Amino acid sequence: MNNLVVTPLSIQATSKPSKSGWGRVQKLWQQIEKRQARNQRYDEKITNFLDQFRLELEGTEQEVCAATEELIAHLISFISRKSIKGSMRDTLYDWISEEFDLLEANPFRIKSSEPLREQYQAALSKAHPEDEAYEPSKEDYDLVRAEVSAITGLDIDLTDEQLKEMISHPDSFIQYLESLREQAAKKEAKSEDGADFDDDTFSFFDDEEDEPWFNEADNDISALFENKDINKLYKQLARQLHPDRIQDTEKKQQHHELMQQLSQAKKEKDIFGMLMLAQTWLPDFEMNLDEKALNGLTQNLQQKLDQLEIEYHQLKAGPDLKSQVWHRFGGGNKNSRKKELEDYRLGLTKEAQGLRDKIQSIRTVQDIQLVLRQRRDRFKPMFPSFGGPIDLSDIDEFFDFFD
Repeated sequence: MNNLVVTPLSIQATSKPSKSGWGRVQKLWQQIEKRQARNQRYDEKITNFLDQFRLELEGTEQEVCAATEELIAHLISFISRKSIKGSMRDTLYDWISEEFDLLEANPFRIKSSEPLREQYQAALSKAHPEDEAYEPSKEDYDLVRAEVSAITGLDIDLTDEQLKEMISHPDSFIQYLESLREQAAKKEAKSEDGADFDDDTFSFFDDEEDEPWFNEADNDISALFENKDINKLYKQLARQLHPDRIQDTEKKQQHHELMQQLSQAKKEKDIFGMLMLAQTWLPDFEMNLDEKALNGLTQNLQQKLDQLEIEYHQLKAGPDLKSQVWHRFGGGNKNSRKKELEDYRLGLTKEAQGLRDKIQSIRTVQDIQLVLRQRRDRFKPMFPSFGGPIDLSDIDEFFDFFD
């Protein structure tokens, strides 16, 4: 057996465990501590940089948002003009949608865009109450059947009315397509094998030379968590940290957070996290680990080390705001970062002024028609008309043809 004791600095062996196994545990423990410290320093660094960014540039970012909102409201005011129709009207709607996308993608936006969107929808309803939903023809439905048949290899046994009803309820239509795919898969299986097979028809263990399906390392980790002293460690920590034992309000909150850490460590099977808590709250706690459990401890610590490396790369290029801001502006030295932030601030100021200049330049229907014509000629339509080929790989786009 390997007798280990928790101390304020690490875990130590009190007997003579496997030299190679124990040496590996000590090395992993030290590496984990180093990577935790590195990740914490890096996180503090990029968090402080985000604070600096907010202090210097958040107000300017919000100026761009405000100018974008003003432009959207201004464009909405032209929806009621009956002389803007056809492709020009579609271009206007596309422009408004584009500005909404830019506004809502800005993480520094402080106002909800919902009131503005409601204003947009109200303007659409008021300006075009006579517009009716497009009514597909028989040829349109035949085209849908042909497209779906080409994808599934099966005939679509639905009347026009049934197809129309399903198209009106996308979830039902998707379920129907899934059922067709399942039918196609079963049909193919029968044609190849001549009969259906149950899941138990074949056994993974018929051939004694087959490799086991499980990972031996995972088995060792399971042995670690089945160790009675590991379970005892958790129970004693839970008893020591439980906030119900504390009367002082401030300390109760601290113990509540510590209990959350312990619960998270148990959930994630993070032995290192449990032992770190034990260093403070259960010093001199002794554990007995057999060789298999010691191997499980080694594997568990290696997983923790790998996870810390993943977290480090996520900090460097993750989806959260502080990582994105650092990735965009954090390169180079302090002076170069300062210059880049200043250049960016000037660019934002210019962008906000440009949006307001655009509003001032569009005062009449003639003004906006000129701009819409330029936009229409510059950008090609993103999707084909209903009469063109339908790509069912994007079901949302498909349903748009029936709006």
